[in-house]
Amino acid sequence: MKKYGGPHSFDVGTALYTIFTAVMTQLANNARSSVKQKGGDPTRTGVLLIQVGWVLIGIAVLAGFQSTLMSLGQVAIIAGYLVKSGFNRSWKMIYKPARLRGTTFTLVGFGLILLRYSVLGCLLELLGYACIHGYDHVLVI
Repeated sequence: MKKYGGPHSFDVGTALYTIFTAVMTQLANNARSSVKQKGGDPTRTGVLLIQVGWVLIGIAVLAGFQSTLMSLGQVAIIAGYLVKSGFNRSWKMIYKPARLRGTTFTLVGFGLILLRYSVLGCLLELLGYACIHGYDHVLVI
């Protein structure tokens, strides 16, 4: 039989998801209004999305590698990079032959996080980010 926490029960994941959706809605509304007014500032919006993503990942690590928050953080970071630099520049940066190893590590890590293997996925993503940004000597352990 399932226990009910009573009227004062609190679910951290639900609360953080509600906060995340409120922030994302506000970001979308701000971006929409700035595009209508003066052309918008995708760099500012992208940086804000990246920051929200890293905060969510930090909270997820503090909450014991909670995979739902890590997934939301990863989606926010990817969306932030795409908004900040544009799809074509992001595609060219990530899929260069020299950076293909890092891209593979990052995508496999993201997939593992989605499959709820948070710790292993996070480690693979960190290795992938290091390889993408030119720190290939990290893999020589």
